[in-house]
Amino acid sequence: LLAPVKKMASYREAAGLTQDELAQRLGVTRKELFEWENLEKEPPREMLERIAEILGCTPADFAEAWKPPRLISQNCILGGAAAAKS
Repeated sequence: LLAPVKKMASYREAAGLTQDELAQRLGVTRKELFEWENLEKEPPREMLERIAEILGCTPADFAEAWKPPRLISQNCILGGAAAAKS
């Protein structure tokens, strides 16, 4: 199972594309693509569809990556590091 942070990059690499090449095909900057791959920003839904089409997968393959983690206790976040409330 691939970690969500690496999913988009893994699909891109499997397709034989560099960040520059995919960004150019999408009409976005390499910086924008980098931010999406590293979960710094969420791409618009239409862009997720284009990315999936180019990489041969579905938007659902990436959708989970940008959902906020579910809080299961005050000190533990499912799928993430422990978080202490201040």
